[in-house]
Amino acid sequence: DGGVFISRNRGDTWRFVENLPLSQFYHLSVDNETPFNVYGGLQDNGSWRGPSQVWETASFSGPHVQNWHWRTVGFGDGFAALIDPTDASLGYSMSQGGNLQRFDLRTGAWNNIRPIPPGEDVELRFNWNAAISLDPFDPEVIYYGSQFVHMSPDRGETWQTISSDLTTNDPDKQRQAESGGLTIDVSGAENHTTILTIAPSPVEQGVIWVGTDDGNVQISTIGGGEWENVIGRIGGVPDHTWVPHIEASKHHGGTAYVVFDGHRTGDWTPYVYKTENYGRDWDALSPDQIDGYVHVIEEDPVEPNLLYLGTEFGLYISLDGGENWRKFTHGGYPAGAPTRALVVHPRDHDLAIGTHGRGAWIIDDVRPLRQVAADPSVLEAPLRLFTVPDAIQHNRGLTGPYYFPGNGEFQGENRRYGALLSYSVSDSLARAVESGGEAASGGGPGGFGAFFGGGGGGSGDPGPATIEILHADSVIRSFEGPARAGVNRTAWGLERRGVIPLDADEDDDEPAGPAVLPGAYQVRVTVGDYVSEGNVQVLPDPRRPEAVAVVEANLEVFWEGQTKLEELRAATRRLQDTREVVDFYSGRLDGWDAGGEDRDSLVVRTDSLGARADALLERLRMPPELTGIRADTTVTSRLGSALGEATGSPYAPSPGRRAQLRWAMERADGILGEITLFYADEVTPYADALRAAGFDPLEVRR
Repeated sequence: DGGVFISRNRGDTWRFVENLPLSQFYHLSVDNETPFNVYGGLQDNGSWRGPSQVWETASFSGPHVQNWHWRTVGFGDGFAALIDPTDASLGYSMSQGGNLQRFDLRTGAWNNIRPIPPGEDVELRFNWNAAISLDPFDPEVIYYGSQFVHMSPDRGETWQTISSDLTTNDPDKQRQAESGGLTIDVSGAENHTTILTIAPSPVEQGVIWVGTDDGNVQISTIGGGEWENVIGRIGGVPDHTWVPHIEASKHHGGTAYVVFDGHRTGDWTPYVYKTENYGRDWDALSPDQIDGYVHVIEEDPVEPNLLYLGTEFGLYISLDGGENWRKFTHGGYPAGAPTRALVVHPRDHDLAIGTHGRGAWIIDDVRPLRQVAADPSVLEAPLRLFTVPDAIQHNRGLTGPYYFPGNGEFQGENRRYGALLSYSVSDSLARAVESGGEAASGGGPGGFGAFFGGGGGGSGDPGPATIEILHADSVIRSFEGPARAGVNRTAWGLERRGVIPLDADEDDDEPAGPAVLPGAYQVRVTVGDYVSEGNVQVLPDPRRPEAVAVVEANLEVFWEGQTKLEELRAATRRLQDTREVVDFYSGRLDGWDAGGEDRDSLVVRTDSLGARADALLERLRMPPELTGIRADTTVTSRLGSALGEATGSPYAPSPGRRAQLRWAMERADGILGEITLFYADEVTPYADALRAAGFDPLEVRR
């Protein structure tokens, strides 16, 4: 549970293996920072806080969430770690024995706020993994579970006991302090008849659910004081089966989900139940499709038909309220990992997942799942662009201590920068794109399998989808994305089309240019003959109030420099065409039988013209035959560098950068003027001379 250590000197010294993500999470929570942070407790390894993504370069291999980004917020065996929803510097962490701390990230201070017994003759029984919850309506209120429900109205300064003993209080299960051996086991993990989960309703104040490790399911509708045990109304579950999690619905006060775990008595059955009337009636949610006993269930905060389920053997998702389940095995998620914690971020709509042995994971943007759960027919379309989340422009700063981590440290995958684009491609369309044929008019099989590409699409390389970004009905950026059967994802980097390099081939990807202004943009996805469109909102960096003005200033300079670069590019191509004509007629004149003064004059003029064109080209671009590291001092390179330095900064172009750019543009104007004179004074008379000699200057182009 503490990872792997290696000794190469028979145990004298040890080295911790830093590249194995083996953390065993019990619970996860999230805050509302931008980007948001993930909090959770680990088996025998404390409680931690880490970023969902990092806004930095991190390393030459790309931005990554690394070990050093995580910060300890608690000690001992870590369980739940919760953050104050109104102040992300304040939070709570737990450890074994019911210990509860309030921490302050600003100062590093922490305070033990464990409840005290309600009477001198009462001993509190806390589970190894005790229950805690914040009140959804009052951020200062905490609920904490022993055999009682304790409530603090002031962030743990004082406590009230708002229930009687909600367990069976069976004395035969409370003998952890007795032992027939040489030593007794009193680590705290042996405590029994304790509360495992507390779930206050987020939509109906006063409704609180409680589950215990000896099989009770309790509900209060008045905020405590009076409780009803509804376990007798749940059929099919053996008595005294653990209740590790209750999910109070985010949509209806009387709805809740309960999971049971009987593996400690050899029962690996997945028990999942739902009530819609405060526990009076219960329905089982299709256990036949689920493998392994259940740890946790999460109801989507927007779409009630969308459910997430964590079992001992992985993550399951239902798009129809629990009637059908599908195991999630995509994006590298460890299919067999015990999935202990699930939480959907309320603002960013990401699913944060805590596994018991494979670390923390995040599924970015679950809104495509919501759209399918709300209307399964969306998958019947051959091509469908899902709702595009808002995209935040942000500066990516330098990393911390490890710029070249190599393979010695774990590097978590970072969310791609820009606008995340998700679109579904039907099986028939994917096959048609792969084979070069036409797709059938129908979308093929829909449902959950089609969502994740399980409908039998092509198995080869994905065919291209053309992605176009439009502003005011004009295409400002285009690139290719995958077109596999199922849901595909790519990202737009929030940039415009860049300047095409001089040596670019026709089939080269379109280069990226400067950042776009914040605002509304359109997205068009094309696969074969099918088109799907949507919108995306680009937001400025929330940390920098001057961000919009910076982009405006950079774009102003970019347009000026881009126009001049395009002029240089056109001039370069024109000179290359002229050089091709010169080479062609050098060969023709060698075999010309006219002889005499006319031939000799044309040969001299041809050689002179070629040399002059070469001299101009060398000032515009490096000779393509040169290799290695070269000092590129051409006019085009200097202008490109000046433009990049003036617009590639997270700040508006400085006076010095603007002056450098003006100087480069003056040099560009100078050579463009020379090229104009070259064509007027040398190329045009040369073409006239060719015609007079009976040649066609355009023949080489035919």
